[in-house]
Amino acid sequence: MNTDHTHDMQPDGLQSAPLATPAPRLRRGGAVMQFVVGFGLIVAAWVFGVVARVAQRQLPPLPPSDVVPPAQFEQLYGEAWDYVNSEFYGDRPAPAAITDGAVEGMVEALDDPWALVATPAAGAQRVGSTDGAVGHGSTSDDPLSPVFVAPLGLWIVETSRGARVLAIVPDGVAAEAGIAAGDLIVRAENGSGTDAIPTPTPAATEKAAADGHDPVTSGDRLPPVAVVLADGTMPDVEVVVARDDTSIFARTLTRSVESAVPDGPGVALDGDVLRIRLAHLMPGAAADLAALLAATGQRQLSSVILDLRDNPGGSRTELAQVAGHFMTGTVWIERARDDEAPIEHPAEAPGDGPSLTAADLIVVVNGGTGDEAEMLAAALREARGARLVGEATFGHGTLQSLREIGRLQLRLTTGTWQSPGGNDIAETGIAPDVVVEGRAEQDAAALSLTTAASKAQAADGGG
Repeated sequence: MNTDHTHDMQPDGLQSAPLATPAPRLRRGGAVMQFVVGFGLIVAAWVFGVVARVAQRQLPPLPPSDVVPPAQFEQLYGEAWDYVNSEFYGDRPAPAAITDGAVEGMVEALDDPWALVATPAAGAQRVGSTDGAVGHGSTSDDPLSPVFVAPLGLWIVETSRGARVLAIVPDGVAAEAGIAAGDLIVRAENGSGTDAIPTPTPAATEKAAADGHDPVTSGDRLPPVAVVLADGTMPDVEVVVARDDTSIFARTLTRSVESAVPDGPGVALDGDVLRIRLAHLMPGAAADLAALLAATGQRQLSSVILDLRDNPGGSRTELAQVAGHFMTGTVWIERARDDEAPIEHPAEAPGDGPSLTAADLIVVVNGGTGDEAEMLAAALREARGARLVGEATFGHGTLQSLREIGRLQLRLTTGTWQSPGGNDIAETGIAPDVVVEGRAEQDAAALSLTTAASKAQAADGGG
C-alpha cells in the first residue's frame, strides 16, 4: 500500500505563526468548514505538485474530459484555506485530518450507499481480522469486504454511513432482535471509542415509537460500527438500526457463545431429488460443493432444489464455478460507464460429479439473497429455466471497486450488473415465480414443484 501522506506535500507557507493575543471570537468549525478547508489543502498540494513535476518535465495526468470542476475551483478553496488558516480561533486539526475530511465530504456528496473512505487508522482496525468475523470478497486481504459476525448471526458490509446488513442467520441473535437484511446499523457501542452517527429526524423517531421500538434521540459520537460489531471482547452491544429511511430503533444484542463460522455447502438426497444448500459464495465454497456432489455419485436425478436463502454472495470467481454445475453460457453482464462496452461473464465448466444441467431446477430465495447469489438466481431462471420460490431478493444490482489513493482507500459504485437477458434488479430485487413467506412453507412449496411430486399428484388424480 502506498503510505505517502498527503499532508507531507503541503507548502511551507500555508501554516501561519501562532497568534500572540487572539481576540475573543466564536468558534467556527463543523463538517462544512472541514470540507472547504480540506479541498483548499488538496488543491494547493496539487498545484505545488504540478510545479514540481514541470520542473522535472513530468506533467500529472489530466482529469477526464467530462469532469468539470466547480467554477473558480482553485480560487474558492485556496481562499477558504487561507482564511481558516489565518483567522480560525481554536485548535486546528492536522493537515492530514483536514484532507481526509475533504475526501470524505466529496464521497458523501455522491449519495452512494455503498461508498467508503478508509484511512490508515481504519485499516489498522480491519474488521476481517477480528475474532468472530470471517471476511470474503474478490481478494482475501480486502479490508472493505463483507464479513460474517458469528456471535450475532449476521452478514455486514462496512459503508461510510454504517454497517449494512446483507443477510442474517435464521434463529440467530440478530434475527431474534428483529434485525433484517437491508437494515443499516448506524451506531454500535460496547463501552468506548469515538465516531459519529446521524441524529434521527422527528418523523423517524415517531415511526419507531409507533412500531413499538425504543426511539433514539441522541447524536453522540461512538466507535466505528463494523469494528464494534465484530469485537467479541464484550458480551453485549448496543446498536441503532435505520430501516427504509423511515424508522430508527435501538436494540441490545447479547453475543452468543455457541456461534461458529458460517456453514459451508450442504447436500441431501431424497429419492431422485437432490437438495443443495449454499449459505454463501465465499472462497472455497465452489470446491466444497464439487466435493459433495462427487460424493453423491453419478445418478439420474429428476429435480434439484437449490437453497440460496440468506446467502449474501461473496466471490465472483466462486459464482462462475458454482454456476457451471447447473448451466453453460453467460451468468451475468457487467456494465460500467455509458461509453464502455458491456462485459459478459460466463460459467466455468464443472469437474467431477453428477450432471445437474438436465434435472428440473427449483431455486429458493428471500430478502437475504444478495449480490453474487442474486446473479446466480437470475441466471438460472433465464438461462436454465429454473423456477424461483420464496420472497423478493435483496436488490443489490450495482458493482463496487476499491482503489488506493495516496494514504486512503476509496470504495465507490463504478457500474451495474444485469442478468443474461439484460434485466436490471437494482433496488427491486428478483421477484420469485411462486411467492411464499415462512421457511417451512417455502421448503414445502419447493418440494411440491419437483418432478416427482408432480407425478405423484397426477397419479392421485390431483393434476
